[in-house]
Amino acid sequence: MSTGLNCTFEEIEPDVWYYALETGMGPKSAWDWREYADAFGPFPTEEIARDHLHRHHANPGGYCVNRFVDRKFPISETLKTLIEKARK
Repeated sequence: MSTGLNCTFEEIEPDVWYYALETGMGPKSAWDWREYADAFGPFPTEEIARDHLHRHHANPGGYCVNRFVDRKFPISETLKTLIEKARK
C-alpha cells in the first residue's frame, strides 16, 4: 500500500543525488507540494537514494527522476531551499 505522497529524485550535479518527499501535512491543493516536503541527501547514486527512501519512509507510490544531463531548466528556489536544509 502506498501513501500517495509526491516524491522526486534530483541529480543536482553529476553523481550528487537528493530526493524530496512530501510530508503529508500540507494542503493537497498546494501550488508547489515541495513547500511541504523534506529533502534527503546527498547520495552518490540514484540507487542509493532510492534505497534510503525505502528503508526510512513509507512507499510514496511513485516518483519522478530528474537527471543532471537531462535538466533543461535551473533548479527552482524551492528545491534549493530543500537541499540546503538536507545538507544541515
